[in-house]
Amino acid sequence: MNHQDSSSIKIGNTEEFRRAVAAFQEFERDGRLDSEERAYKKRLIRVLGAALARAEIENPQFKEKLQAALRECSKEISNLADFRTADDIRKYVADVTNERLQELFLRLLYGSESLVTRVNWFKEQVDSEIGVALNDPRKKIYLALISIFLTAAFPDKYTFYRATLMGNAARKWGIAPIAGDSAGEKYESYMQNMLGLQSAFGEALGHPLDLVDTHSALWINRERDAENRTEEEENAPSAAVQTLQIPIWKVAPGRGASAWEMCRANNCIVIGWRELTSPDFRRFASKREIEQALANVGLPKGGADSIWNFVQEIKLNQLVVANQGLTDVVGIGIICSDYIPRDDPQNPSQDSSLPHARRVEWRITEPVRVDFQFGQQTVAPVKSEQWAKIKQAYAEQHPELLSEIEKLERGEFSNTNVPIQTESRQVQNLIKICKETRNIILYGPPGTGKTYNVQRFRDAFLAPQLRKAVPVQEQHLALVSELNWYEAIALAMILGAPKTHFRVQELLDSEPIRLMMQVKQREKNVANTLWSYLQTHTSPNVETVRFTNRRDPFLFAKSTASEWFLTDEGKAWANDNLAQTFEAWRNPSSQQIDINQFFDFITFHQSFAYEEFVEGLKPLEPEDDATFVQYRVMSGVFKKICERAARDPNNNYLLIIDEINRANISKVFGELITLIEDDKRWNEQEKKGMKARLPYSQQEFGVPANVYILGTMNTADRSIALLDIALRRRFTFVEMMPLLEKVGENVAGVNLRALLERVNARITALLDRDHQLGHSYFMNLENADDLRFAWYHRVVPLLQEYFYNDDQRLREVLGKAFFEKRPEAKIWEGGAPEMLDTETEHFDLQQFENDDQAFLNALRAIYA
Repeated sequence: MNHQDSSSIKIGNTEEFRRAVAAFQEFERDGRLDSEERAYKKRLIRVLGAALARAEIENPQFKEKLQAALRECSKEISNLADFRTADDIRKYVADVTNERLQELFLRLLYGSESLVTRVNWFKEQVDSEIGVALNDPRKKIYLALISIFLTAAFPDKYTFYRATLMGNAARKWGIAPIAGDSAGEKYESYMQNMLGLQSAFGEALGHPLDLVDTHSALWINRERDAENRTEEEENAPSAAVQTLQIPIWKVAPGRGASAWEMCRANNCIVIGWRELTSPDFRRFASKREIEQALANVGLPKGGADSIWNFVQEIKLNQLVVANQGLTDVVGIGIICSDYIPRDDPQNPSQDSSLPHARRVEWRITEPVRVDFQFGQQTVAPVKSEQWAKIKQAYAEQHPELLSEIEKLERGEFSNTNVPIQTESRQVQNLIKICKETRNIILYGPPGTGKTYNVQRFRDAFLAPQLRKAVPVQEQHLALVSELNWYEAIALAMILGAPKTHFRVQELLDSEPIRLMMQVKQREKNVANTLWSYLQTHTSPNVETVRFTNRRDPFLFAKSTASEWFLTDEGKAWANDNLAQTFEAWRNPSSQQIDINQFFDFITFHQSFAYEEFVEGLKPLEPEDDATFVQYRVMSGVFKKICERAARDPNNNYLLIIDEINRANISKVFGELITLIEDDKRWNEQEKKGMKARLPYSQQEFGVPANVYILGTMNTADRSIALLDIALRRRFTFVEMMPLLEKVGENVAGVNLRALLERVNARITALLDRDHQLGHSYFMNLENADDLRFAWYHRVVPLLQEYFYNDDQRLREVLGKAFFEKRPEAKIWEGGAPEMLDTETEHFDLQQFENDDQAFLNALRAIYA
């Protein structure tokens, strides 16, 4: 490095630099420079510098002397880098040979190559070995530590690397920021700035400054900025956090992060509370219920917030910070699954004391210490100011990770290492099927998890699309959908600035009006509509418009050249009524897309029609003061989702049709029954596929290739054999039958699996397999009360419907223990009438209201 070339520096903000000089002088005068900055840095240079002298490195005892120096300077290294770095380098030095250490440090400190080459070589060599030494392939040596070695050996040539200090100085003083891609290039750029600042501070102070004090001046400048912040600034999030739209959660993986290594290896985060007997925390309907359950087992109620947050509040693609104790972060990751209960076969936790889990893709696993305390809660939201300090800690201790962290906070990520969601085999199978076809129907008996798996499939299938920001076009469309015509015209004029006068054709070509046409589903005669609203809301004193039926608000005027503009009154009105719309239009948010953007859910029924599904004539509310009813062709739910998908070909769209077999499929789908076929889907880019002319709008319409249809049907309601053959040919059918492994083997002494298996065998024999009971009827039951409720309020009513007015067959399914012979009653005078069947025995269902043991025995008798 040529020091002569680096002895001067261009400072853009000299006033701010003078303030920094004054702060340094005050810091020096009151003795804090010596006590807080110089003392520990000089000690580090003295102790570690002695061990790194050339003669000492060439000494056969170099390793022992270096180890001793690192131990003695551990606190100082922790202050300048972090405690993990200090610990890691000691372990690395202990693992390698004396000869290897001599080779490394001789070349780094005394080699003849450039500084860039030496730093890059040293880092590359140690990076390739330290992971083996520490049994962690992700471990690296960081530039902050390399700069400590260089500074200790040559404090007159080098100083400690702190990228954030220089970044702060660059922003405040207007100097060039650190440049370069490699570690060596960054350090060379950093040192060029430091040497220039050394000269600048010396000149301003009137006495020379060494590099150690120059480094301290940067630190003092940053501390001064923090002290001078107003209370409002202190409480406001940093600029980086103000744009953050992704909620961030703090979750402690066990006391003292005891389960962190398991969580990191298994890509998950876990919580405990095993004292609560419930295997599935989703059964708690509110925090109050959790508080009561905790109180019942003698635990503090404060844990309810953590449990509720972990189960209900944390969502897919949000960020999670794993903490160790109150002041350490050990990892940052992306939430990849919903809550996974204790007994779920897909649960990744291997710690029986922490059995409740969520899948996480850990992106950052380097630990840092932060300068605040998290608090005692196991699960809590991370505040914006806390995130700013976490980010600051990584910037100082692991600057190479800063870009990854910034990507995470902006939502610029995609999960690659773990499944998006821990799914059942059925959902995994659906995702595979979607690679082959776009039309699927789930069918099976009630209670087999069709709706549940549809929801899980929806989340897994669409989750990768939710990491993007909402497109500006979609945000503008949402804004326009809140306006009426004259408001949209006023907005178009405001956005057209600096132009102030507009012809109608210019307004027609503006984005607000084009989007308004889309919202109103208008393509024809829009110019006439604009003329009408412009004239209607023209100021009363405008004589260039001959229109008598003018109405408030009076916004517009027309020039003699037939150009329209906002009057002063119109501008004032727009400022009062459209300011927020204008601001949102000009400054779109970076919020993530909501999943509702990509799917719709409908339930078919007997009266569901083509007009609701595809398109039809619908009455409209009169606009403004009109007294007549208008009819317009309106798109149905399927056509709407197809229109959205056509505008967004890079994302998938999903239409979920529950009870798809309850409507007249041929009438509902109409001509689209052909267009939904996989090989008939329309590809706008390639102009391939099929289109049909719709009967109401006369539009040429095709079903986009990125629209998926997922239907469900209950085989107990209608047999699959009765479905329209056209529908059966165009859909892939996936059967969902009861899964015995989903229910417990021992609840209050009853083997629920054996019970469900035997009941379903009897139903199949007496009716058919389509009327079996699903496993959901027996899931999440914990005691006799739960079992009684499920049996008498869910199972028995369904079976009574199956065997309506057929007590004999119902008795065969439920077992004789549940029935008692109905006693004969004297209700007839002169004997029973001849039409009465006196030979058939009649039975009443036993309730066992006050006898749990008899109830449980009757259940066991079914499968005994």
